[in-house]
Amino acid sequence: MSTSESADLPAVRSEWTGFYFDGQTAAKRPVLVSVRQGGLQIDVDDKRARFWPFHDLRQTQGWLPGEQLRIEVGSDPVQAIVINEPGLPEAIRIRGGEINRSIRGRARTLRMVAILSAITITVAGLYYWLAPIAADRIALQVPAKWEVSLGESVERRLVPPQLQCRDSAGAVALRTVLDRLLSAQPPSPYRFRIVALNEPSVNAFAAPGGLIAVNAGLLRDAKSPEEVAGVLAHEIQHVNLRHSTRAIFREVPMRFLLAAVAGGSGIETAANAIGTMGVFSYRREDEREADREGAKLLAAANIDAGPVADFMERLQKEEVGSGVIRYMSTHPAPAERSAALRQLAATQRGKTEPVLDAAGFASLRAMCEQR
Repeated sequence: MSTSESADLPAVRSEWTGFYFDGQTAAKRPVLVSVRQGGLQIDVDDKRARFWPFHDLRQTQGWLPGEQLRIEVGSDPVQAIVINEPGLPEAIRIRGGEINRSIRGRARTLRMVAILSAITITVAGLYYWLAPIAADRIALQVPAKWEVSLGESVERRLVPPQLQCRDSAGAVALRTVLDRLLSAQPPSPYRFRIVALNEPSVNAFAAPGGLIAVNAGLLRDAKSPEEVAGVLAHEIQHVNLRHSTRAIFREVPMRFLLAAVAGGSGIETAANAIGTMGVFSYRREDEREADREGAKLLAAANIDAGPVADFMERLQKEEVGSGVIRYMSTHPAPAERSAALRQLAATQRGKTEPVLDAAGFASLRAMCEQR
């Protein structure tokens, strides 16, 4: 900046301390933020030069009194800084002029707070009544490519490499079970992939686009590969029926919308919100539909549905007070599920075939014991 330019600007603070997020991990790192001509200089402990132009900045929080200022750049990954000290938005406006009107300081009047509260209440009311209906309709129109991108972002947050079980023999066995089911269904726009997580809870989940994750606790609790196949068939149908995408539009539409309005990445914001929730929240109706269609998939793959019913009944009897078992918490009653599966098993025609041999199943159950 020239001497003449400096003379035209009021004296304002030029440096702020806070935390930096790289958008790829949950780690926060101390940062020194300096306002420069044309943008912000971001100094992190790795000494890498980072310069964020004013026109690329997005303010996603920090408008209300006492609220942390958060400024983001990029789409995938989304980088962010969080600042508690006052004055940065004002300095950005002084240095950047009208380049970016989305950067605003904290509201300081009761009138502004009242307006924001009224807007929030109105939007929340509309969301409560209309979001579930709109979510189902919108999800059906979402391109499969978008779901795949969202699933990849979710994967980075919910299945980090340090949690994944790496035993190759077990991974082959798990993929064999999945492929047996996929070969029996019609062509799908999704590229299914599966990982095992070194988590003790009896749980599994599916993300948009084809990601399926199974916890070590569920694999160790299974008494046969057919039980694992039953869980995977259920999760496959969550993907095919777009239940995961519908859940996202029901649970995080406001954050998704705010990101889109601010010019951010809706995919990344949705993924961040899912990571905060930890799991997808399905309706009981979704779970019943995944059960029905999963049972049909078992039949198409010539897999005996009887062991899956045994699995449901056994989970019902096991101790759940410790919080170790989570798979049944959002699903219909185990008795209802096992009865439906037993009815299917009784009507299955044709010869069922084993999913894995004894050695393959042993590798599957033990795959998270070696990392």
